[in-house]
Amino acid sequence: MAALDLLDPKSATHNSKPRLSFSTKPITQTPQEQSEMVATVMKRKTVTAIFLLVVLYLVIGAAVFRSLEQPHESAQRLAILSQELEFLSQHPCVNQSQLEELVKQVVSAVRSGVNPAGTPTNHSSLWDLSSAFFFAGTVITTIGFGNISPHTQGGRIFCIIYALLGIPLFGFLL
Repeated sequence: MAALDLLDPKSATHNSKPRLSFSTKPITQTPQEQSEMVATVMKRKTVTAIFLLVVLYLVIGAAVFRSLEQPHESAQRLAILSQELEFLSQHPCVNQSQLEELVKQVVSAVRSGVNPAGTPTNHSSLWDLSSAFFFAGTVITTIGFGNISPHTQGGRIFCIIYALLGIPLFGFLL
């Protein structure tokens, strides 16, 4: 008996579908297969659209948190710097390192998230866009990670509203 030639459609007549075909004819699909393919494409489009909506929501939230919280943080930083300069001018016997130890104990600055031990030239904001984006993400994912939180009344109110809308939105993405 001769070996079956899988490339020859005549020799593979006993098989319902040839194993290997180089035909240029279009493959026909059943209506069920077509509807499943359309549903898969629709699912991908829907998930992509929801994902992009969540990312846009995070960017908008980060921008709002930044605009609400960064001025407060900057004002705190300037107040500490002013107090440091005034203290140094009134007490010439105190050097910068001694002043740093005093500033570390300023409770109100610590509570507002400002690091009083930093120098005026080396300050990074807790509310720059990337940190605010991270905070916005922890709000809508309900992780609650980190030590950053809004300290202004506007920031706290916005955080509540943002969470009420963002948590269900993120739930749709999952």
